[in-house]
Amino acid sequence: MRVLSASGFIADPRDNVMSSKYRKLLANLRNIIDAALGETELQRKWYAKARAEAEAVLTAAGIDWDKTDAMAREELTITAIPGRTRVGSSTLQSIVRGTGSLETDFLNGEIVLLGRLHGMATPVNSALCKLSVELASGRMRPQSAGDDTIVSMIGGTG
Repeated sequence: MRVLSASGFIADPRDNVMSSKYRKLLANLRNIIDAALGETELQRKWYAKARAEAEAVLTAAGIDWDKTDAMAREELTITAIPGRTRVGSSTLQSIVRGTGSLETDFLNGEIVLLGRLHGMATPVNSALCKLSVELASGRMRPQSAGDDTIVSMIGGTG
């Protein structure tokens, strides 16, 4: 642990590692949003909706998550690497590379599954999973979706 910490890695032992993993899951719900929506304000809007939906599902499922933001805001810093262009989230990187599959089913899809298991609707995360299929297949260009795209996939109003 000391070697990792001295090298700049966060290496703190956790009594309940699953609560940290669920915090990470909640943060990663934004990956498909970054890949689909180009506009920052729309990204914030839909991430807030996806996260609120996910938090309600996790609560209904009796799953606890680490509610601190310390790691996201204070401990982690994304910096430019000289000579490299940052493409965006791992989901956007997969689209750009043309992998044909995305991690969305394991992130937002986990929330959809937990919602089904606990009798809760998950329209936002379900729509984001549908959106990932369009992006992975190449039927939609990265960061080209608008508010109306997600609203139509939900089948209601945004």
